[in-house]
Amino acid sequence: TGYEAIWDTGGTDVIVYNGKRDVKINLNAATLEYEKGGGGFVSGAKGVAGGFTIAAGVTIENAKSGRGDDVLTGNAVDNVLSGRGGKDFLRGRDGDDTLRGGVGADKLWGGSGADLLVGNGARDTLRAGLGDDTLLGGWGRDSLKGGAGADTLNGGAGNDTLFGGADADLFQFNADTGKDRVNDFDIAEDQLQFDAALWGGAARTAAEIAASAEVTGRGVLFDFGHDKVLLVGLNETDGLEAAILI
Repeated sequence: TGYEAIWDTGGTDVIVYNGKRDVKINLNAATLEYEKGGGGFVSGAKGVAGGFTIAAGVTIENAKSGRGDDVLTGNAVDNVLSGRGGKDFLRGRDGDDTLRGGVGADKLWGGSGADLLVGNGARDTLRAGLGDDTLLGGWGRDSLKGGAGADTLNGGAGNDTLFGGADADLFQFNADTGKDRVNDFDIAEDQLQFDAALWGGAARTAAEIAASAEVTGRGVLFDFGHDKVLLVGLNETDGLEAAILI
């Protein structure tokens, strides 16, 4: 099919692939410098001769993949990258990006900027970069890792592992959260937000929730019956009340 360059004169654009082949879509434009990507970053489908690049000076904002194991790479502006079927790898790079996984076990990596990373089915890996990011897991056993910045992490359903990273982070837990682990909770600056549906919706105070926590050999455990939250490595509950939001 050969190779082509995409030109654009403005507006908000999206590249969509609807097939079942594995595809790579790179939204970075050619730099016209003597370096990698100087002539463009090639996008295309596996097994298909040819592909396309983004012409120098052109900005394409969004991309949506198909049913294969796809790689989508953003650029310096605010991107929306959407995976669908398959095990996809979405990389946001610069800008305030939105990365949405599909039904497979996806990897979502934000870059700099205030990014939104949304998992879906299967076992997803969400990794934030710089900025105040929001990481939302899906139905599977997900791994969420914040970076520098005040991040918000919610594993969703399934037994998830959460890392807040540097700075003051917020960990959210809803009904059917499963058995979640927070591996780096800092009682001095991080916060926990519990949905009342975890204990049937009755009114409870932060002091009551803190008093119900148990210090175990693995850390501080909140046991809500079907759902549990473990603060790994924490060996005391002093100051915990101030860290709890209802």
